[in-house]
Amino acid sequence: MYEEITSPSPYVQIDERRWRQVLAGAVACRFRRQTHVTPKSFLSFLEGYKTLYSEKLANLGQLAGRMTTGLQKLDEASESVDELSKELVIKEQDLVVANQKADTVRTSTCLPQDDDDIPAAAVAYPGFHFWGINLTKF
Repeated sequence: MYEEITSPSPYVQIDERRWRQVLAGAVACRFRRQTHVTPKSFLSFLEGYKTLYSEKLANLGQLAGRMTTGLQKLDEASESVDELSKELVIKEQDLVVANQKADTVRTSTCLPQDDDDIPAAAVAYPGFHFWGINLTKF
């Protein structure tokens, strides 16, 4: 992904005359006087540029490494989510089976209610006689 630049690009060529004009213009604006760029000052400028370029290149390499690490972590997270979703499907199926077993156990343990044992009127009105029959004896 990240490749170290070992040789300058052919598109990046420095026209010494143009750089001298730029430097002279910058110095003239800053110090309000016209100066000339000497070969020694131009080489000093190039050294500073190389230093700045290498710092920025190292910074970009560090950011690229962080980006790669982040992408790897995202890939690992997506894989773990896929695994967890598969486990969830299996657990849901197990839950359905367990609910069915619980329903069968619940229905088998609950005794059927016989409504014929005690009439509703006897429960509602204790001591009530219906057609001469004392319903509280039931």
